[in-house]
Formats: sequence, structure tokens, C-alpha cells
Amino acid sequence: MISRQRNLKWGVALLVLSYSLLLFSALSSPGHVRAHPEDAMMFSPFSSLWAVTLTSALAIVELMIATGPLLRAERWAFSAQVVPIVVVALPRILTDPRCITTVMTQHGCHTYMISVALAVIGLALAAPAVFFPTSSAAQ
Repeated sequence: MISRQRNLKWGVALLVLSYSLLLFSALSSPGHVRAHPEDAMMFSPFSSLWAVTLTSALAIVELMIATGPLLRAERWAFSAQVVPIVVVALPRILTDPRCITTVMTQHGCHTYMISVALAVIGLALAAPAVFFPTSSAAQ
């Protein structure tokens, strides 16, 4: 059905936006710490070489999966998009005190929370096309 394909494309677009935001955030965090030494303690776990490298690698892989296999509505790609949210996002949201406070009063997690929200919305839009594909005869 056309609306499912349209929703799939919108979902992939939101996932691309989400992982692009995550990549930008990771790559800009060391510069932020250098420019704002008063924030060094708060951002040190997220601006270290390993944190930036791993976050960047995850974002790039997820971008590749979203723009290729997920756009073709492959089920494994959908699962591969869900895994980082469950394995990485949930523990950070539950344990990082900056993520628990309100978004407007505390810096440090709002960009991350926005990228997670975009990913969840994107996956919700893509799910019907992935799990309930239309037959080629109906198109």
C-alpha cells in the first residue's frame, strides 16, 4: 500500500535525522569540553576518545542500515535499529542524572533524548511496512 511505503520513507528519514544528530553530538562533544572547561567533569564520560569513537561508529552503521536494508523493509534491519535503543539508550536514560531531570533546566542529555525520540517515532512509522508488507499483486 502506498501509505505504508510513504510512512516507511518518513520513518527512515527520521532515523537518518536521529543518527545524524547523534553523530554530530558525539563529534562536537570534545570541542565543547575544550571551549567550556567548567563542563569538563559533566561531559568527560561522553567526550573521551573511546566514547566518541564508539558512538560515531554506531551512528554510521545505523545510518547505513537505515538507508539500505530498512528502506527495503527487511525485518532484520528493523531489529538492528531497535537493539541500540534497548542496549544503549534505555540504560543511559535510566542512570544518567542529566536525563532524568527536565529537559529545559539541565544541559547534557536533551540532544540525546531528542535523537532517541526521533528514532522511536521513525521505527513506529516504519514498522507496518516491515511487518505487514503488501503483496506485489495488490500493488
